[in-house]
Amino acid sequence: MKCVDLATTGSPLAAILILAAACLLVGVAFVLVSRAGRSRSTNAIVLLLLASAALAVSPRGSSSARAAPAHCTPDAGSGVNADVTITQTAVITGLAPGIGPEVITGIVANRGGRRAYVTAITVSITAVTKAIVAAAGPCDASDFVLADVTMAVNVLLTPGRSTGFGGASIGFNDKSVNQDACKSATITLHYVSR
Repeated sequence: MKCVDLATTGSPLAAILILAAACLLVGVAFVLVSRAGRSRSTNAIVLLLLASAALAVSPRGSSSARAAPAHCTPDAGSGVNADVTITQTAVITGLAPGIGPEVITGIVANRGGRRAYVTAITVSITAVTKAIVAAAGPCDASDFVLADVTMAVNVLLTPGRSTGFGGASIGFNDKSVNQDACKSATITLHYVSR
């Protein structure tokens, strides 16, 4: 993810250096022609030709100037931004049949030295660990339901800045089979910024 400040718009220094070099060459050429013993009219014609050549190679009003972007956007396919840390702030407990889903909230922070544009945070279940005293039987990610897994952020984070996010939720998926194996299970959520 790149956010590049435009220190300058255009390249006036390069144009000035090219023009100065061209003027220096014209001056040197004029001195050499003058010493060659030609007439003043010949010298004037040679000087005009050299000046025309110098102006032809110097930039004429063209510039690499461009407007600074209104905001930074992520590179295509940038995936996880290494400078960004994501911390879940919601404490989710008591997921069970008949209980509504819990809202997922968190904070995304820029711990790096460069600006980072965060478009969204996506959450997924990476593991379900059964409690030691849980009943026998399976308990996995299919026993839980994540909704609205992509949470929009759309914030440019300067170094040290953070912002909150939220909107996703997690609930218990009440199946038609016995799910006692999921009592007190620990669900590992994985967050990715983009």
